[in-house]
Amino acid sequence: MSYEIAQQRIAAARRTNSSHLNLSSLGLTELPPELFDLINLRVLWLSDNQLHSLPPEIGALRQLARLRLNRKVVS
Repeated sequence: MSYEIAQQRIAAARRTNSSHLNLSSLGLTELPPELFDLINLRVLWLSDNQLHSLPPEIGALRQLARLRLNRKVVS
């Protein structure tokens, strides 16, 4: 369910050409590949997920100026 919520938020950001996206607190273990199509993204919140690493595709977000990763949940 959380992965689907992330995809919905990404789709909404694409429709509105948003420069900010909050994917915090979704329990994500991986990032949806659609995220890396948001080339105008400047701020991305990923706090409180279960990500162990970021994929190399994060480099496609060339406009990204802020990336929030704090409060990582460790199980």
